[in-house]
Amino acid sequence: MGPKKKIYSVPKDLLCYYSNYFDRCFNGGFMEATHQKLILKEDAIADFELLLDYILTGSIAAHFDQPESDEAALNKCMTFIEYADKYDVADVGLAVYDALMKILHGNGSVVLKPTHIEIVYAAFPKGHRLRTLIASTAMNAIFGNERLYKQQVQDVDGFAAEVILQAQAPGRGFLLRPLPPSPFDYKLRPWA
Repeated sequence: MGPKKKIYSVPKDLLCYYSNYFDRCFNGGFMEATHQKLILKEDAIADFELLLDYILTGSIAAHFDQPESDEAALNKCMTFIEYADKYDVADVGLAVYDALMKILHGNGSVVLKPTHIEIVYAAFPKGHRLRTLIASTAMNAIFGNERLYKQQVQDVDGFAAEVILQAQAPGRGFLLRPLPPSPFDYKLRPWA
């Protein structure tokens, strides 16, 4: 593993259960199936250890207990999502949802980057709760700056629709109310 060639001994059945990629490697017609080992020399040890912790425990919450900046924690979540997606690991969304909710709830428009939208929308299917969380956070920011996330609204499949759904969600009625009358309205209607 990695440039330092760290070795892990992990139950093959466990890796294969959670990851279609590892299942194909160890149970398919690849060299790894014959040798029963897989070399991941390009991968960062920290990324693999986080993925392994998720596979072994079903949680990564302990990795987010340490105080770090919201931006660092958000980037750590996104790196984990990308890494898990690379190895086709079963839904890791539940593992990062609480951490992302905590990070984005108070400061989302400041720390949410366009690449974060792209990562989540590439890794999770339509209707996934992480997509909803990201769209909701982005929606709050977009209405303060319509140019924010403009490229993602155009290019990321499903993102614009999800932002609109979030805008129409219960409790978001401010978008559905008519605008207050402007002073110009009264000048156009002399009888008012």
